[in-house]
Amino acid sequence: MAKFKMLTYLQDTWLILGITLFLLVLLEIICSIAFLVRDHVTVSDSRILDAQSQREEDRDTPWRNEYAKEMEENSLRWEPYIYWRRKPYEGKYININSDGIRLTTPSQTSPDQAGRSLRVFMFGGSTMWGTGARDACTIPSFLAKALQGRGKRIEIINFGETGYVSTQEVMLLLLQLRKGNVPDMVIFYDGVNDTYSAYQNGIAGIPQNEVNRVKEFNLLKPERLQDLQKTSAKGTLNNLSTIRFVKGLLLKLNLRKELKSIPERNKLDNAEHLAEQVVHTYLGNMEIVKALAASYRFKFLFYWQPTIFEKNELSDYEKGVYGGQDEQDMQDFYKKTYRIMRRTESLLDDNTFHDISTIFLDVRESVYIDWFHTSEHGNNRIAQAMAEDLVPLLESYRDAVKQDTAPDVDFATLPLHR
Repeated sequence: MAKFKMLTYLQDTWLILGITLFLLVLLEIICSIAFLVRDHVTVSDSRILDAQSQREEDRDTPWRNEYAKEMEENSLRWEPYIYWRRKPYEGKYININSDGIRLTTPSQTSPDQAGRSLRVFMFGGSTMWGTGARDACTIPSFLAKALQGRGKRIEIINFGETGYVSTQEVMLLLLQLRKGNVPDMVIFYDGVNDTYSAYQNGIAGIPQNEVNRVKEFNLLKPERLQDLQKTSAKGTLNNLSTIRFVKGLLLKLNLRKELKSIPERNKLDNAEHLAEQVVHTYLGNMEIVKALAASYRFKFLFYWQPTIFEKNELSDYEKGVYGGQDEQDMQDFYKKTYRIMRRTESLLDDNTFHDISTIFLDVRESVYIDWFHTSEHGNNRIAQAMAEDLVPLLESYRDAVKQDTAPDVDFATLPLHR
């Protein structure tokens, strides 16, 4: 009798476990289908491109579905010193070469009688790279068109990359110079990523998501095998559609907010000092570029970029992406950092730094597709502002004799760099 009861108990237990497992698998399948449908809708009608249709002349944007698909397809690869660059990609609206550089159109104007064009390197994050814009409508492409329209023979190379902070950009410039790839002009377009990285990490001057690099360091060593197993298991669980659904539900119910708010409050206790360090770090990178320019004899310009927080007149679309009370700490930190940079600009004694963060201050139409990425129309406005600064510099540079402005050594001819 006891054996019969035990057998019945085991059968019932296995039946309950089997039903539970079946229901969990069924729930996972349902959630996966739901996320698949949602992601398809997101790609087909990507909000990151909605701002393009807010202007009367841009209401018909048949390209955006295909563009969103191309954005999903191109990915990143590991790159020494600078962490990541884009993989080569060929699309209708996004094209990236083997060096991870996005196409600028027109890529190069015809050379002058001396057989050369002036070369401009442009550095920045995803705003410079051109998130939300087609190849022909990035800031570098619009600048190339503006300068070509003024009769300038110029080649612009877009070194912008998603997530880059200014230190990564300086490292990338240094690597190019080391190869003998010396420009005539260098332009940096920064502010957003340097500020966000400091907010995210609680320290200024390091790349975004640096905590991930710390976790990954030596992860493959035998003594770290248990950590690797935990990381793998955690990643697998977090990727389950059921877990993603539960997290999203908790977030909507505001049950996860308290878990996030405590470290964020601690991190921002020194917000004023941290904001000052963001500016100090950027000024330090400016000095490094100035030293390199003196040695390699190129000209340079720095631009502090705009954000939606520096806009008085928000369109209905922009009001929707501005962010709610949950993100107030980050908004305040951006505003604080930008105020400090604005005060600092008045102390600089040259014309190489330009704070254009208020370029859209009183513009009523939509120019932002999120907090900081600008629409193609916004990119054009920024490029035109840069062109006004660049033309006189290029004209003065053009008057110089190339032999007097080139480095004394052609590093590209040395065996070490071949």
